[in-house]
Amino acid sequence: MSLTHGEEGTPLYVVWHSMKARCQIPSAGPYERYGGRGISVCQEWSDSYVKFRDWALAAGYKQGLQIDRRDNDGDYEPGNCRWVTPVVNANNRGNHRTLTAFGETKTMAEWARDDRCAVSISALKQRVRKGRYTDEEAITLAKGRHVESVRREPE
Repeated sequence: MSLTHGEEGTPLYVVWHSMKARCQIPSAGPYERYGGRGISVCQEWSDSYVKFRDWALAAGYKQGLQIDRRDNDGDYEPGNCRWVTPVVNANNRGNHRTLTAFGETKTMAEWARDDRCAVSISALKQRVRKGRYTDEEAITLAKGRHVESVRREPE
């Protein structure tokens, strides 16, 4: 069957094709995180790129945005999807470690972009992995400062 929309290979078509693959093809790399845990594409979108395209354009799709599911455990369907920047999408992943400081909870990537963070994202990850810092210490201690050198034993 030949395509009638003439959009195969366009960025939006690639989004649609990739979405279906990760939910429907067990040999697709990310299948385990999507179809393998029960995430599916609604029948309307699965059956028709044109219907997906029409929803996408009405929902604010622009090249460079990514499809995001509001409910990370929900399906790809009009009521659960939106278009977001790559940064927003990355922060919505279910495997992000969050840190709480100053009464705020953010992902490590968000903290690394915050002006109050004294270290790079890689240093922040290393500090958290080692577990020697409170969240606020991991974020705010200047590079090269260690908890042991900052904390003093009672005299």
